[in-house]
Amino acid sequence: MATPPKPGSSPAPIGDLEPEDKLELATRATVQWVRSHRTHVAWSLGGLALAVLLVVAWVRHHERRERDAWRAYSTNATLPALRKSVADFGGTSAGPFLRLALARALADEAEKLDDERANQPEHHAEKVALLEESLRLLTGLQREWGGEGLPQLPLVNNAHMQVEKEIAWQREWGLRYVRRAVAPKEGKSLGEIVAAPEKPRVAIVTEKGEIQVDLFEDEAQNTTANFLALAAEGFYDGLTFHRVEDDRDIMIVQGGCPKGDGSGGPGYRIRGETRETIKHEEGSIAMADSGLHTAGSQFYLCGTKPSEQTKWDGRYTVFGKVASGIEVVRKLTKGDKILEVKILRRRGTAGGAFAYQPVVSVLGPPEKALAKAPPATGK
Repeated sequence: MATPPKPGSSPAPIGDLEPEDKLELATRATVQWVRSHRTHVAWSLGGLALAVLLVVAWVRHHERRERDAWRAYSTNATLPALRKSVADFGGTSAGPFLRLALARALADEAEKLDDERANQPEHHAEKVALLEESLRLLTGLQREWGGEGLPQLPLVNNAHMQVEKEIAWQREWGLRYVRRAVAPKEGKSLGEIVAAPEKPRVAIVTEKGEIQVDLFEDEAQNTTANFLALAAEGFYDGLTFHRVEDDRDIMIVQGGCPKGDGSGGPGYRIRGETRETIKHEEGSIAMADSGLHTAGSQFYLCGTKPSEQTKWDGRYTVFGKVASGIEVVRKLTKGDKILEVKILRRRGTAGGAFAYQPVVSVLGPPEKALAKAPPATGK
């Protein structure tokens, strides 16, 4: 223990003290300081404890939010629920995945509009708005994940491409179609109104003469509606017969392509309505296509009865037959013009709206493949 200095003498320098004496002096100084500053020490310790508690609470809250976010992601939620989850948990680690789920749900919802409210003009703007919201989310994810090379990035890129294509299709074709389906061309004659079982009839007016065709509405209802809707709009007027085949198996003429080369169409597709009982015959009119359920506007007329080698029956939708003018069909050559397709008679009610509004598929841009019947050999 340190020896007290004699009265009147100077205290020994701290450097001359023994280590245990230094420790004792430091302890006494600390205790004295704490006693004189006990209030400050208490507040400091309390503040430290509060800070620890706040950190623990924040960590637990963050962990709980993360669990809730991933739980929301794993749930097959509705579109409103996904919107809420993105708003609530957008900043969590599950946020990007929730945004991806919402983007896909928006695209799915846009697609449903075609099935639930087909041919209603007011649904077009809603559909485009849903797709644009989906595209914004996907664009953000591309920026967010682009530099990290995550395995989900190809999925985002593919979805972005599909939605972008669908928006472009809708802007170019969608509104044009729904207007066509509900509003025939002003001044266009819609023909005489008849009742079933009498068949609708059209006249295909060509440079070589007129071909009158009865349409099989009872057997091919949607295909007939599509052909009459296009005729009512004036879609076919001025187009050409771009393909003519005349050999030992079949004589056909094909038209209805707005591009004049077999690669064009109305901007949508319709489902096939093939029946084994409705066979190709002399004078048959059928839809050309580039594959199953891809028909649009192109059709072909049979100038002669196809041979069995063609194997077209049950593959292409036959939706009518020439009532008069078969000799005109046989005179047609490649490039001959369709002056007009006139509706001579249709089913409906006097004074009622034009009832022919086909159900169509608008899931993507028009096919680039040539729409056609197969070669006469059936290959």
